Amino acid sequence: MALAQSLYQFYSLPGPNTELTLFQQDTKPVNGIEALCDLVNNIVLIDFWHNMRITKLNPSRESDLSLRSIHEKLANFHKLNTSDLQQERVDQEKILGNCRDTSLLLCAFLRYHGVPARVRSGFATFFSKKKKFDHWLCEYWQEEEQRWVKVDTWMYQIICNKHRLNFIFRFLLNRLKYNPLDVESKDFISGGEAWLNCYIKGENPKHYGTYEKELNGDWFVRDNMLRDLFCLNKLEILPWDTEEIQGGKDKPVEDEDVNELNQLAELVSTPDQHFADISAYFKTHFPGIEI
Repeated sequence: MALAQSLYQFYSLPGPNTELTLFQQDTKPVNGIEALCDLVNNIVLIDFWHNMRITKLNPSRESDLSLRSIHEKLANFHKLNTSDLQQERVDQEKILGNCRDTSLLLCAFLRYHGVPARVRSGFATFFSKKKKFDHWLCEYWQEEEQRWVKVDTWMYQIICNKHRLNFIFRFLLNRLKYNPLDVESKDFISGGEAWLNCYIKGENPKHYGTYEKELNGDWFVRDNMLRDLFCLNKLEILPWDTEEIQGGKDKPVEDEDVNELNQLAELVSTPDQHFADISAYFKTHFPGIEI
């Protein structure tokens, strides 16, 4: 019981990347997860619209994606428009972000309201029957139901704005029957679960990655799992930070690494049961790390 209370208390408090102290005056009461996701939509324009050329942004705005903390993101947000967070904005007045950014922002809002929340790095399984795509979610503790609820803020924005899509995209989206406010376990697997699927269940690691052909394979699954380890320790790194920390594709998975990585995967795939072990592993393997 004491361990459970410690776990929920840990995730209800902000980490270095989810601190909202300087923006408390903008954070008016918002009730319900859907309203919080709407607030995220008003602050962040996801990269999908920019990449698909549905919204035209100056290419310099892509630097928004390298902003690490919510403090940095909101400071940049206010440079575009000085009104408060809940003032409705056009696309050009929002910061550009990816699924990591929208998940981090929702996590920050939930922690600000004292709700245990954490960002998770893993893979979406609903885009393709064969390939699992790199993805990030936020999950929060639902006290009444006694479970973690996964929220896909990135897909929520697309679904809320599906009228902006062409017919084919709208058709495919409607076929998904996907609830971004309560993502089913079959639709998202964490980095640790992905590793176990490949190294214990024999799945092909090349089926895990991104749309870029060279970004897949066992090294990618390993790095995704390490990102999840960092998230579970409330240090939500940027997607490409693992290249500097671990070596990325330049450091392939060696046979002698597999047993230890299997053990790590067991920890991070069931984080509540291994809360203390995850913290100890992080402190042992990444002492004093600064991002």
